[in-house]
Amino acid sequence: MKTIISILRLIRLPNLIVVAITQVLLGIILYSFIPFRSLSGWTFGLLILTTIFIAAAGYVINDIYDSEIDLINKPQKVVVGKSIPLRKAYQHYWTIVFLGFGIALYLAGSIHDFKQLLIYPFATLLLWAYAKYFKKSFIIGNLIIAAYCAFVPGIILYAERLGFNSLSEKSSTSFILNIFMSYAVMAFLTTAWREVIKDMEDITGDQAHGAQTLPVLYGLSLSQKVANTLGSIVLVLIIYYLVFLFSSRNWNNFSYLLLVGGLVLKIIYATFRSLTVADLHRSSQLIKLVMVLGLGYLFFLI
Repeated sequence: MKTIISILRLIRLPNLIVVAITQVLLGIILYSFIPFRSLSGWTFGLLILTTIFIAAAGYVINDIYDSEIDLINKPQKVVVGKSIPLRKAYQHYWTIVFLGFGIALYLAGSIHDFKQLLIYPFATLLLWAYAKYFKKSFIIGNLIIAAYCAFVPGIILYAERLGFNSLSEKSSTSFILNIFMSYAVMAFLTTAWREVIKDMEDITGDQAHGAQTLPVLYGLSLSQKVANTLGSIVLVLIIYYLVFLFSSRNWNNFSYLLLVGGLVLKIIYATFRSLTVADLHRSSQLIKLVMVLGLGYLFFLI
C-alpha cells in the first residue's frame, strides 16, 4: 500500500485528474459545434490518456533530477531516494514513457492520423529537457512549463482539426477559438506566475546547487515585481471579462469570476506583503486553486 501511495505522489495524481477534466470539458464544448468527429468516445479517452502519460512522465523525471535540491527545499515531500529508490524511479519513468507511446501509436493507427503521434515524443522530450537542463536556467524553464500547460487544450483542437476546419458558421468558429485561446492564455500566465513564486520559495536549494533561476540571479525583490506583474495581468484580464459579463447581465458567471478575481488580488497582496518561505508556499498553493477555479468556469460554458 505504501508503494502505491508513493507512486501516486510521484506522478501527482491530483494534477493528472485536473488535466483529464480540462480535456473532457473542452471536448464537450468542441463536440457541441463541429459537424463530425475524428475521435470516438473510446479514442477520445485514449487521447486524454496519452496526455496524462506525458504529464506523469514529466513529473517523475522532474523529481528524479530535483531529488537533491528537494532535500533542501522540501525534505518532507521528497519521494525519490526515500520511499522510492532512484533506480526504481527511473524504471517507473521508462514504463510510463513506453506505455504512453504504445497508446499514442495505437490511437494514431485507429484514427489514421500519424501526425498526431508526433506530439507524444516531442512533448516527452521537451519535459525531459526541461527537467534535465532548463528548469535551473534563467526564465527558459518557466516559459517551457507554462507553454506546455497552455498547449493541453490545443491537443484536442489539433486532433479534431478536420471537424473544426469544416465549420461553416464564423460565429461558432470564433466562439470555440475564444474559449480555447482564453483558457490557453490564462493557463500560460497563471503557470508562469506560479513558477516564479515557486522559484522564490526554492531559492535556498537552488543557490546551493548552482541553479540560475530569476531569484538566484537577480534576488527576491525583482522576482517579487515580476510575480506581481504576472498576477496583475491575470487580474486585468479577469476584470476585462467581468465588465463584459456585467454589461450582458450574466450574473451567475459574473459572481463566480468575481470570486476568482478576489482570490487573485489576495495573492498579489500576500506576495507584496511577505516573502517568507511559508507565505510564498501559501501563495503558490492559492494560485493552483485559481487554476482549478478557472477550470470550473468551463462548466458555465457547457
